[in-house]
Amino acid sequence: ISAQDYSAALVALCSKTPDELLSDIRVAVEHEAVIMNMRELPRKLMSLASLSLLESHSTRSHRHISDTLAAELRREVDEDECDVVMCPGDRLCRLLGIVAVRLSRQDSSVLVQLGTWDGEVITPEAGLPQVQARIGEPPREALARLVASKLPFLAKADTEKCIEQEMFAEEKVASSGVCTKYAWMMFDAMAETEFQPPLSYLERRRVAPDEQSASDLDREAFAVASFTDRTQCFIYSWVRPSELEKLTAGHAGEAMVRQWLSGL
Repeated sequence: ISAQDYSAALVALCSKTPDELLSDIRVAVEHEAVIMNMRELPRKLMSLASLSLLESHSTRSHRHISDTLAAELRREVDEDECDVVMCPGDRLCRLLGIVAVRLSRQDSSVLVQLGTWDGEVITPEAGLPQVQARIGEPPREALARLVASKLPFLAKADTEKCIEQEMFAEEKVASSGVCTKYAWMMFDAMAETEFQPPLSYLERRRVAPDEQSASDLDREAFAVASFTDRTQCFIYSWVRPSELEKLTAGHAGEAMVRQWLSGL
């Protein structure tokens, strides 16, 4: 069943691939992308087979992976949070699907999530509003869940006009040796209606004029309560596209976000 589904998913992806990227000896489709386009049951079976190999320590490269980590991976698979597959080079890969929204205003500003607040502590996490897709969940359904839980102020008309973009992958290797690949599905949306957040904008702490940079003067932030966890709030702001790149640029961007949040 897995082989048949893999073949069907591969053919479906190839049909969407530009002709210039296809040849008799090479197909510009990644193994992980094929898996994430398979049906839910075959994906689960492939993950369970990979976990069995891991738990038996049958491969030398995975003998250092702890039983605790193996148990956590099995929990994620059982709860449809990720795929776990063997990749080329005898690597164990954890596959996560992420659905994100790039919401723009007429002035080209982009909505960015600066962090979360649990009533006591602010956790910086700058990036586009996003949610982890469940196994087998269509991107549009994940988008609807993202809007309902994190972006309740986004008008339905704006959501329906979201343009689905191609997936792109991001890879991170943890100290444990487990590779995590993120398959991003991006939705572009334009806030055509007047933006009216349900909560007041957050006030900035007063600082001396010489302590405030010019770029800080026009920055505003607002908080929106989580739909799924009422003790949590998401902190957002509108930034220029160039600022978005800086805020999401590794450690330097994280430092900028921390400084910004500390002034609220």
